[in-house]
Amino acid sequence: MSLKSTLRVAANARQFSRSSVVLKDEIHPGYFRLKKIQEHFQKNDGLPVHLKGGPLDKVLYGITVVACIYGLGQFGKLIYDLGFAPPKKD
Repeated sequence: MSLKSTLRVAANARQFSRSSVVLKDEIHPGYFRLKKIQEHFQKNDGLPVHLKGGPLDKVLYGITVVACIYGLGQFGKLIYDLGFAPPKKD
């Protein structure tokens, strides 16, 4: 492909990707529901966003913390076992 034809294809592709804004008189009701949910999560109440969903989020966060601590403990045990392996018998 030559440079001239490549530029022509790129210009045509740019024209296809442009579209005019469609104006509507009525707004979908789901939009207001989404805005209400966004407002709930953007409140400045001192909680991090991953805990603003309610008690289930706190339970899932606790399970995640326990799993991470358990994984770190198992990793430490692995390093200890590999570093201080019992001597081989002849």
